[in-house]
Amino acid sequence: PAPLTSNLIGTIVLAPIVEYAFGHYPRKRGSSSFGSLRTNPFVRSLVIFPAGVATAGVVLTLFTLGPVIGFSGVVFAFVGFALVRFPIATIVAALSTRIVTQLYRALRTPEVQQTASETFSRPWWAGISIQGHALGLLLGAAAGIALLYHRDVRPRPEHVWLAALAFAVDR
Repeated sequence: PAPLTSNLIGTIVLAPIVEYAFGHYPRKRGSSSFGSLRTNPFVRSLVIFPAGVATAGVVLTLFTLGPVIGFSGVVFAFVGFALVRFPIATIVAALSTRIVTQLYRALRTPEVQQTASETFSRPWWAGISIQGHALGLLLGAAAGIALLYHRDVRPRPEHVWLAALAFAVDR
């Protein structure tokens, strides 16, 4: 349940940033929102965006080493995409996922006492697909850069660098 909850919280917090960056409405001047399927806001938000998320999930599953099937690579793709478009908002969102997760765990299983246990038995990252997370982050960043290039938008590099550094230190 822990990976499921963290992926769900990450998606709830980060996917709206990516979806906002992708946008509901056409960007070209003079184009109509309901002129075609590609510019229809309902189709963009209910078909095109989820199809992109599903495609990212399939690509990450196919190209990650080993038998890895999981959604956390897609969550990290959300992070990579959002980092290049809205770096400061992404860091606030990524840090808020930690807070929401801690509150959820505290409410679900409150511990009044803590007992000593072995800490050298197994590393914390033993069951985590590090290459899946890294590939998701790179795939999301590449998709974000491609969208920014297509729309001729340039975020401030120092914000992107600072946000990437803060995310790396946090994770």
